[in-house]
Amino acid sequence: MEKFIEMRDGAKIFVKIIGSGEPILLLHGNGNNFTFFEKQIIVFQKDFKVIAMDTRGHGKSDKNYDLNLEDLSRDVFEVLDWLEERLAHRRFIMGEHITETDIRTYTTLIRFDAVYHGHFKTNRNKISEMPNVYGYLRELFQLPGFGDTTDFTEIKQHYYIVHREINPTQIVPAGPDLSGLAQPHGRDHLPGAPFAEGTTLPGPLPEAEQLKNPADFQR
Repeated sequence: MEKFIEMRDGAKIFVKIIGSGEPILLLHGNGNNFTFFEKQIIVFQKDFKVIAMDTRGHGKSDKNYDLNLEDLSRDVFEVLDWLEERLAHRRFIMGEHITETDIRTYTTLIRFDAVYHGHFKTNRNKISEMPNVYGYLRELFQLPGFGDTTDFTEIKQHYYIVHREINPTQIVPAGPDLSGLAQPHGRDHLPGAPFAEGTTLPGPLPEAEQLKNPADFQR
């Protein structure tokens, strides 16, 4: 099924819904559209109701207005509020174990407080102020293959130096303090475990792939 959903400001957002079962929402990055997930949709539709959307100004969604960061920021927080509610009762987005959905979500959430909150002005609140999402992020960060491959210095330098139209001074902030990511996540009371039985865990990182700029709490 394909349909258009009218948002709070009248913008029409294209949504493709396929499959049945527990719903899963797929959100593409800037400059893409729902077809970015074509391969994932083929797999997920067998067990889930897949909801794939074109974010405003992208794909088939409404483009008849001036796209601005304020509207995009509101859209982001609508999704984060949905995620906060969902993670109150689920250890991971799809249930009891990590799936590709969690891996893709991590790459966005881990950048949020470090960059998006200040650089893109998506500053209604920080991830660290959302108890369920923050606990979820801390658990992922503390697992092999997540925090040990996250270089905050390189993340911040990329955005603040490359995006000259947003940050013409190219000044890279020293903050924020992200050491809370190393604190206990408090998610053990929820059913499940990060890796399903039989999963091959990541081994030690090769020396060439180790962090160039580890923060003190990553050492």
